[in-house]
Amino acid sequence: MKWFTTTNEESLSSDNFFRQLQVAVLSARRNTSLEPYLIYDGGEHQRLSWLQGHGVQVLRYRLPYRDQLREFMYATCAPQLLPKLFHVRIGAHLKTEVPAAVKQYGFRDKFVLYTDCDIVFLRDLSLEGVAPRYLAAHGMRQGGWTRFRIGGWMHFNTGILLMNVNKMHDETRLFREFVLANGAGVDRPPGEFMQKNLFLSDQVAVNVFYRGRIDQLGAYYNWHPARGVDSSVRVVHFSGIKWTEWDDLDPETLSESRKQQFRRLIGPNRTAFSYYVER
Repeated sequence: MKWFTTTNEESLSSDNFFRQLQVAVLSARRNTSLEPYLIYDGGEHQRLSWLQGHGVQVLRYRLPYRDQLREFMYATCAPQLLPKLFHVRIGAHLKTEVPAAVKQYGFRDKFVLYTDCDIVFLRDLSLEGVAPRYLAAHGMRQGGWTRFRIGGWMHFNTGILLMNVNKMHDETRLFREFVLANGAGVDRPPGEFMQKNLFLSDQVAVNVFYRGRIDQLGAYYNWHPARGVDSSVRVVHFSGIKWTEWDDLDPETLSESRKQQFRRLIGPNRTAFSYYVER
């Protein structure tokens, strides 16, 4: 199966980000039979040669609404958050373009895997026969490990997605228009987080646009370290605090929102988090 991750030139220049990407690639090569691909929005970069030398096929692809994303963020976001936030959002929104890129490059795969870069593959995947209607993701109701609590509505983490290429590609134009529209009139589930502008959260955009059409992916394919140690885990996802931050992490230096995340998720589960960092 083809495995896709995404980034842009500016993010690739980040040492912290590149370390995560390197480990994701090395663990995929060592522990799985996946074929690694990087969808890349940017120019020449010396780090691309490392990726290609480790079997990653780099696919050049520009986010279609990159300019609109930039205009929105530079008009509405705090100056101290720019341009880093803009660069992060480019890479994040590229995940929704995976089916379009697959088609553009002439691949005929019916299903492909997407993951964020902050993951580690521990075991080979066993997804043969899993055929989502559109996409499959891991979701939890209120009280689950994910930090987004939205009443009783099922919310899905979009860090790991099994994609039905043809069905999602058929929705590409509509999804882009949906993101660009992203105003107050968009019908969204209740909850403060869900009111975010869709430009600021690809995860919200996917959850709302595909609401009721997302199939469940097992927890072992999107396992947060805070859930504890389990030998059956296939993909560990360091959403929030990354493994690259762990050795030097001082919780008191974190922003208030990340302090809350640490206290709720990682504080009571330091042993499990350390276990997966050491893997």
